[in-house]
Amino acid sequence: MSSLFKTIRKFGIYDGLNVFLSIKLNRRSFNFPLNKSRIFLRNMNSDRFTFKETFVKGQYEIGDIIKNPKFIVDAGANIGISTVFFANKYPTAKILAIEPDSENFELAKLNTKFLDNVHAFNGSVWHKNTMLQIIDHDLGPRGLATSEVDGENNNQTVQAITISEIFNRENTATIDILKMDIEGSEKEVFSSNYEDWLPLTKILIIELHDRINPGCSKSFFSALSRYNFSLYRIVDENLVFINDDFIEIESKTSFLI
Repeated sequence: MSSLFKTIRKFGIYDGLNVFLSIKLNRRSFNFPLNKSRIFLRNMNSDRFTFKETFVKGQYEIGDIIKNPKFIVDAGANIGISTVFFANKYPTAKILAIEPDSENFELAKLNTKFLDNVHAFNGSVWHKNTMLQIIDHDLGPRGLATSEVDGENNNQTVQAITISEIFNRENTATIDILKMDIEGSEKEVFSSNYEDWLPLTKILIIELHDRINPGCSKSFFSALSRYNFSLYRIVDENLVFINDDFIEIESKTSFLI
């Protein structure tokens, strides 16, 4: 029953009950109370789990440590649930949702179709410009990884995009929130070519995947240690880091969950 009570607390009695029953009964789509549109899910546990993690458990909730962010990057957007969360919490922010898998991407576009502040890109963040292939580690749609195309390839391929390129394309001086859930590619992203964008990132929300790509944590913390970041919050597998060069420590209220 705790899940029901949490859903009602989040959305109210009527809307919360509707959302809870929609998830429980595996409805393919249902009215979403926060932005008066619809959420589309596939008939699979991973999609329902993603929705509950995001909106019921609040895995991307960071409080009010940043007000009115202008630019958010959702790297590893999956079916767009996290993007919908950011778009509702920060309606004035421009949001770039990046997802490599074509099936996930099409559903992400559908879930963000009526959100004017969202742009979706079918690709994957990487440390250089190249073509990437989708790797299935038998972890379901939430666990699809990428690697560089090498020799003959029969897998789905996508274009890599560097975060430096995102800065140039969007003509932005900073990224206010960078959420990164890229199934092991963080090892490569933080291995090189991060010097011109990492110190200009205000808030970093990341899940590390050493179980998929050993060495992710080592690569990430080695890069992060060169700059003025501090750990702000832990929610399940997500680590939230604050760039102290942008956010004054007096304004932070640290807590762990």
